[in-house]
Amino acid sequence: MSIVIAFKLLLATVPLNAPVYFDLEIANNSNQAIALDLGHNHKSALSFTIKAPGGEVVEVPALSSSGLGAIGRIQVEASGNYKRRYILNEWYRFAAPGKYSIQVHLNPEMLTASGATVQQSKMELTLTPRDAQALERICKELLNQLSNTSDAEQIANAALALSYVSDPVAVSYISEALKQRKYSWQHLIPGLGEIRTPEAIDLLKQIDKQGDVEAGAALARYYLEALGKGKVPERRDRLYID
Repeated sequence: MSIVIAFKLLLATVPLNAPVYFDLEIANNSNQAIALDLGHNHKSALSFTIKAPGGEVVEVPALSSSGLGAIGRIQVEASGNYKRRYILNEWYRFAAPGKYSIQVHLNPEMLTASGATVQQSKMELTLTPRDAQALERICKELLNQLSNTSDAEQIANAALALSYVSDPVAVSYISEALKQRKYSWQHLIPGLGEIRTPEAIDLLKQIDKQGDVEAGAALARYYLEALGKGKVPERRDRLYID
């Protein structure tokens, strides 16, 4: 087939509570440009079947296509290539160390329309036990990425990845990131809601107390109210809650 799609993990072994990256790679070996639709925010065409270390098989649905977001239509020129990086934690929460078998599914209508074939869609991931030092290094690198660029997309990607370091070590880095990149709150505040330590809750309270709509006070309040009721909050990145 002249149009080939593959999925590849950036790293096949990562510590527990770290972001798990994978790449979508498209090779257009034909003599014509092709158009594909990856869905809302370039993500909603993807779903997964994941086999966890204990043998449980979980069907992970596509992300919602509702709300504001980027249009996922792309064009790959003749003899051209396309690559996009994702964070698998957006779809699935890795709860324990061990080996995971991950099967990626693409919206079949997208494949039929493009004439593409998926060459590689299975990924094997090993999560090692929590490693505080490794997580610190990851947080520091992401904070540096966020701090040392003025590109909005790079800032958003770094903030999103930092929010998926679901570990207490990330709280101080999220705090610093919020100071440096005020408008990254929609990515960073949900991370605090998932960490749920006293330090994370204190930072949510500070954000709420400031009352600054542009700093995510309402979103911080949403997480505080849910946690105060003993609930695990649904992850949200929007100020206004339906």
